[in-house]
Amino acid sequence: MQFENRPLNNVPDASLEALKETYKRRLQAILEKQLTVENIETFADEALAETVQLIDDILIQYKNNPEFKGNMAFDTQKQEDEAFALLGLMDVQEILQSIIAVRDSIDALKTYIQTNAENIDSIITPPQPDYSTEAIEGAGRFERKIFPRLLTLLYILEHDFDIPPTDVHITQGAVTPKMIRATPYVRVEIPDLNRAMYICDEEGNVSYVFDTAKLRDAGLTFEVIDVDNKRDKNALIAYYPGIGMRIIQTKNWRENVATVLGEAILTVKAGIPEEREAEEREKVSEFKERIKFLPFGDFQTEVRSVYHGQGDVYRWYKKERKKHSGWPSAPEQMYKNKGWEGLSELVGRENFMKKEWLSFIDFQTEVSSVYTGQGNVQKWYHEERKKHSDWPYHPQETYKNKGWEGFSELVGKENPFKKDYLIFLEFQTEVRSVYPGQGDVYEWYKKERKKHSGWPSAPEQMYKNKGWKGWSELVGREKKNFSPFLKFQTEVRSVYPGQGNVYKWYWEEQKNHHDWPSAPDQMYKNKGWEGWPQLVGKK
Repeated sequence: MQFENRPLNNVPDASLEALKETYKRRLQAILEKQLTVENIETFADEALAETVQLIDDILIQYKNNPEFKGNMAFDTQKQEDEAFALLGLMDVQEILQSIIAVRDSIDALKTYIQTNAENIDSIITPPQPDYSTEAIEGAGRFERKIFPRLLTLLYILEHDFDIPPTDVHITQGAVTPKMIRATPYVRVEIPDLNRAMYICDEEGNVSYVFDTAKLRDAGLTFEVIDVDNKRDKNALIAYYPGIGMRIIQTKNWRENVATVLGEAILTVKAGIPEEREAEEREKVSEFKERIKFLPFGDFQTEVRSVYHGQGDVYRWYKKERKKHSGWPSAPEQMYKNKGWEGLSELVGRENFMKKEWLSFIDFQTEVSSVYTGQGNVQKWYHEERKKHSDWPYHPQETYKNKGWEGFSELVGKENPFKKDYLIFLEFQTEVRSVYPGQGDVYEWYKKERKKHSGWPSAPEQMYKNKGWKGWSELVGREKKNFSPFLKFQTEVRSVYPGQGNVYKWYWEEQKNHHDWPSAPDQMYKNKGWEGWPQLVGKK
């Protein structure tokens, strides 16, 4: 990123007022950078790298500019804190923590997708029958760009609508070896918004959003919509105005999706016309919200002053917090170890969640006795539980390791999504029988597993404590012995070009060096690692 006032960083006698304006603009540019479907996977890392560079530049001024009167007896963190205070900037530690929180949130959503998407054997949104969809024999598939739309959708839901990923259901379809499209469509059900979305991360594939209430009114089920090809879905949208929307990939994909999720679907035949496309979001920081929160005592006092005293606290809070900029979307995380006990305690009610629940057998018997026998069990349960004060909101957590297997099993219904995975030794034997013997094991596995219904998407989780030792051991490859840190550092410095983002450069260059670890910050933790700039000898 270029800053027109950047030369001031190296001018030891620049005035404090000039520096205040320069660094205020630089910090603002970092905090107001917009997250999009194109940058979501690098967004937080880039913001963190830019913030670290900003801190380094400010420290140079603090140590060399006489107007700062910097105290060299302070440790580095205290120097940073004082420098930011003198420049009238926000607390540096809060800025860093807010960026890290966004990064961790995105990483958690990635993990959630890998471990919680339900895989089915049928193709969702199959190719049109009169459209050439098969790859030329022997030519392989085209290399197509991937847009992490599913990840972006979950981020939109969590950060714009306060809907955690656990409140949506992700169903991933299949692809066949002969299809040009190598990435499957997924269906994402969002009960809180009466929406379902069909998404494919591969370029050239449109997204669809449907109003589930209108689908029900029309007598349409997901089973029907799943097998509709794109032409069928377009025809459905044209036939039932307002039932759904076709969204193409543009620079405003995130804004368009958020609009269609939060407002009535436009009654147009297909797609969002350019003149009606959502404009770019107002420059609102992805991090700013996390910096402005109230101290816990003030927060609790404010919440109690507006709580009406009845109803589900969680649902009330989700709606009410939209009126209060100082209320976090996840107070249990924000105020952890700072006074938080629970939502009931927050509003001064006896904690309904701490009561003694029914035993699992009694609970299952009661649920089964009123189950209607058809439809999505999870959806039915969340509607029905409103009539039963002794049914937990999250039975999968309440009865974890106490008999719980799943919502289908709860009512004695066969679970269409449940898979019987191989035991570890059988799984390992099968993997080794098809492994080509070279290349990155993880990348190979991600592609190969699509051909094997018994291979889990996250074997390191599935077979944890059941034989799993690592990717190299899975395929019978010798585990790498990496160089000591100093030797590794010397080699890295010998090829570093001397400029540019070290983090980005390393990930590209690492592909040329089989003995460079993919995560050196973890590999050499407590063994000499100090940071990316220090790795290549930069300040």
